[in-house]
Amino acid sequence: MSTSYSLAIAANNTTEGDALSRSWTYTSAGSHEQSGVVTVASASEGSIAIGADITGGNDPGLVIVENLDGTNYLTLGIATGVRPIRVDAGQTFVLGVVNTATAIFHQADTADVQMRYKIVER
Repeated sequence: MSTSYSLAIAANNTTEGDALSRSWTYTSAGSHEQSGVVTVASASEGSIAIGADITGGNDPGLVIVENLDGTNYLTLGIATGVRPIRVDAGQTFVLGVVNTATAIFHQADTADVQMRYKIVER
């Protein structure tokens, strides 16, 4: 059984006159997903293990993260100690994940933040 997710983005630069608008549907081959809200600590790196129903099936395909904090940013990655993705306060980030990922690693900047996430099977 497959599951579809509709995503849309619009970016307008009024100074340069550039605009980017895109909407698409992501369809996973399976129906497994996991989601929740976690506290992302600033003191040390944390992780969310990707469930066996996802890693043992069609592998992870899509991660959607929302930083619920109003002030602080967080960083993300798929390897411990390597978190090149910055999600600013109040922002949402969509990440296509390599199929070998078994966890999402995270750390907040100066204070703990709440993060909502959804991990979808490829």
